[in-house]
Amino acid sequence: TVRSYATGVRRLLLEWEQENLLHPSADAGDRYMGSLSMGHAAATCSARLAAGAALYQALQWARATTAQPFAGVSAPRNRTPRHERRHPYSDAQVTAIAAQADQRLRLLILLCAHGGLRIAEAQALGWSDVHLTTGVLRVLYGNGGKARTVHLSGTLKAELERAYLEQPADQHAVVITAGGRGAGDASWLRRRLRIACALASVEYLGWHAFRHTAGTRLARETGNLQLVAGHLGHADVSTAAVYAK
Repeated sequence: TVRSYATGVRRLLLEWEQENLLHPSADAGDRYMGSLSMGHAAATCSARLAAGAALYQALQWARATTAQPFAGVSAPRNRTPRHERRHPYSDAQVTAIAAQADQRLRLLILLCAHGGLRIAEAQALGWSDVHLTTGVLRVLYGNGGKARTVHLSGTLKAELERAYLEQPADQHAVVITAGGRGAGDASWLRRRLRIACALASVEYLGWHAFRHTAGTRLARETGNLQLVAGHLGHADVSTAAVYAK
């Protein structure tokens, strides 16, 4: 999110070289969104708009300006159906990618693809939240410190048992140890996944696509959207309904 906002603010500053940042012209926000919509997808326009609005919220908080150039400005509507924006890896692709990964990366992949964890949730997972006897994980998520229970697949449970035996498992330690300079950094993880995908001859779709894999598989196997929502931590079942398609 920080990286996205930083990119959006840089783009805005480049576009507004002729604008007075603290006193922009009345139609500056509309013109900016118009120029964006001609060359970018709706999702990108929305992200850039959010970054610009956040910048002016910060400037108002600092009492540097009262300008609100993005008030009333809307990004173009994304007309692509929600289910077509979700691009999961198939089960066969997950298996192929995991086969090209070392133990640490393979466990991360399975936590996301089978457990439905976000990559940040998988990295933060501690051994105290892993209950191998009962075959469940306790996952903390959201700003309010909410928790959900995730049931382990046989493959994920076996991988966790192997990791537990092969490293001293301090109950207060994280499951996925850093393991070297740069390890665990978002860009490093993306590079490692890209390499594994290339070796497996699978199109790289990013880490979040594994979470879509988990949702799609669970919807297919159970037909229970309430179960899918609970597994992924969705507050609204309608959010999980996209996986049924």
